[in-house]
Amino acid sequence: ALDRAIQSSDSVLVLADDAYFKRLWCVFELASFLHFHEQGKNTGTIEVKIHPISQGTFAVGMYVVVAFGVFAWTLACIFVEHHGLVDLTNTVQALVFYTVMAVPIWWLPKFYFCHSFLLQRRAMERQLATFSVRNAECAVEADRAIVEGKIKEWFGSLATFDQCVHGGVVRD
Repeated sequence: ALDRAIQSSDSVLVLADDAYFKRLWCVFELASFLHFHEQGKNTGTIEVKIHPISQGTFAVGMYVVVAFGVFAWTLACIFVEHHGLVDLTNTVQALVFYTVMAVPIWWLPKFYFCHSFLLQRRAMERQLATFSVRNAECAVEADRAIVEGKIKEWFGSLATFDQCVHGGVVRD
């Protein structure tokens, strides 16, 4: 059934975790898509998008940071204005207040999410660059012969498939 589902799709979106390229059946899905869309390889019409699954966490995290920041900023402005601690109509005082409040409320959390996402993205790119189907793990070792046999049949050799992954057929 996997073959039929893959044959009927025009593109594939892989939300990869650290283990995606280490799982043989995940590699098989990718190999199947590339095989069944072989004509697109030459024309550049196949589309394989690979994103770290943490991209979702990044997006939600940034939304939460902005939402929390707006809430915290509003409360801080109300508090400061109510107690007359800072004159927000004074440019210098307003800038100092903004800097002191905005860094911990918005910029540090944003930096954390951006930095974490970038590290995961680079780790995924390193995995792709060093990918080898031979290194993929399989829970049932008997499945390895079946999966690797299909990949050899489709690509001529495991090394050729590895080169497809390295060479940019799989792209973001």
